[in-house]
Amino acid sequence: MRLRFFTRTVAVVIAAATWLPAASFAKSPITHCGQSVLGRAYLLGDLDCTGFNGHAVEITRGRLDLNGFTIRGANYYGVHCLGPCRVYGPGTITENGLDGIHAEDWVIVRNARVTNNAVNGISGGNRVLLNSVIVTGNSFNGVEADNSVVIRYSTIADNGSHGIDLGVQNCDTAGRVVLRQTNATGNGSTCINTPVCADITACGRSNPKPRLGRNSVCGKSYVRESGVPGLNWDICSED
Repeated sequence: MRLRFFTRTVAVVIAAATWLPAASFAKSPITHCGQSVLGRAYLLGDLDCTGFNGHAVEITRGRLDLNGFTIRGANYYGVHCLGPCRVYGPGTITENGLDGIHAEDWVIVRNARVTNNAVNGISGGNRVLLNSVIVTGNSFNGVEADNSVVIRYSTIADNGSHGIDLGVQNCDTAGRVVLRQTNATGNGSTCINTPVCADITACGRSNPKPRLGRNSVCGKSYVRESGVPGLNWDICSED
């Protein structure tokens, strides 16, 4: 049953990606900070937006290929996705004034590093799907979403508050965290704006327990809105 859930979750996100408009197949080079594109875009080189008062890149609906380069230093989001969005590495998104990647809908991130951003590493308004991603050193949450988080072959470590936070809008949506061959440890070092921080935080209102698949580890977990010190999910080494 659990394997079927994971397979269905990935299938739904990937299937949704097929609904991107035809414009997504037109490739647009990113040439300057603040550029807004529809469809598929790619970096030509490092994008240093230090001091730029806006988002480094804004994707209306589509995909950004980092091509081995770095997005750095925007005052707002490194990548702002207004609709369903994919961000593919290799490459790095770092040192932005808000989130590294902020998506209003679902977001898929592959083979990238999202590090040392001033708020969240990756924030998805609906679902977040990560594959081979390193999310470290962000000041607030490493990864957050309202509905579901599916992470494979990744590291979510040393972020200031929660490593993974599901149900950020007051637990008003149902969803699940699923990890496969993922390390979620060492998060919550500063515990910003919340009395309890953990490597995995998820809502407990009839929602399923977060699932640690094969070769996944976490340090501690927390049932969101369970009080202080609150309840844990009994899935991590320190629970």
